[in-house]
Amino acid sequence: MVRRLRSITARGRRTAALAAAAALAMTACAAVDPSPRSVALSEQQGWPADAPVPGPEDEGFAFGPVGWLADDRETFTIVTFGSSSCPSIATSLETVDPSLLAISFTQAPAEACTDDLAARTHVFETPEGVGDGALEAELTLSASAFGEVEPQIVRVQLWPVRGSSAGDAESIALETISGGTPESIALPPDALERGEPLAFWADGRARLLVVTWGRSGCPPVPVALEAAAPAVVSVAFVPYPADFCSADFAPTSHVLPTPEGVALEGAVTASITIEQRSGDTVRVEVPVRD
Repeated sequence: MVRRLRSITARGRRTAALAAAAALAMTACAAVDPSPRSVALSEQQGWPADAPVPGPEDEGFAFGPVGWLADDRETFTIVTFGSSSCPSIATSLETVDPSLLAISFTQAPAEACTDDLAARTHVFETPEGVGDGALEAELTLSASAFGEVEPQIVRVQLWPVRGSSAGDAESIALETISGGTPESIALPPDALERGEPLAFWADGRARLLVVTWGRSGCPPVPVALEAAAPAVVSVAFVPYPADFCSADFAPTSHVLPTPEGVALEGAVTASITIEQRSGDTVRVEVPVRD
């Protein structure tokens, strides 16, 4: 009888030990999440069809991270490039200062990754503390699918520019439409071929719309506007403050307030000065079209 009790007791101890080991293993598995949790509102593979900036199909596109703000600035988008089977996942987002965000990306553990270069689109809610001017995102990209490696840090300018900084000057545009014009504006048939600035009245002459031509990713920034005379409005532009520019040639529409002193009736001329990246300056005078 004593031997049988000892046998049952020993068996019970072994069973309890196995159960405790199993519970510990389950706890350890639960504590390690193999798939990093995304802080983005949404993520999807591929380049978005409604992107307001040039994409991979455009000649001269550099396959690095690209980003832009929504028109209402309530959300912003970042597109990263990498293996389609081991995509980057945004794991943290914070506001460094009113003009800079910090976003960390990592990869889920994997046994193998395809050797391609695919786009992945991440849409984020714009966090509190962001200002009304130019906005950049500092991306920390960790290729950690097979273990920790030194992360890559990249700065991305979020387009389009609204109130963006150009050196020490600030944009005076109420709105910037990159790569296009409002539906209410009819461009002349030869506008693209000529590639010259144009000016239009909007909202019953309450606003002035100036169309410039060039790379839609780096449009010139309007920094000065005044009535040189009742029939002459003067507008000055400086280069866009960014290192990366698209390789396209497209219009950009700059919506400006009509300055005081401009005639609200009759013919008005727009005197437009555009400073080039090369340091050269282009000066043209065009009629403001109704």
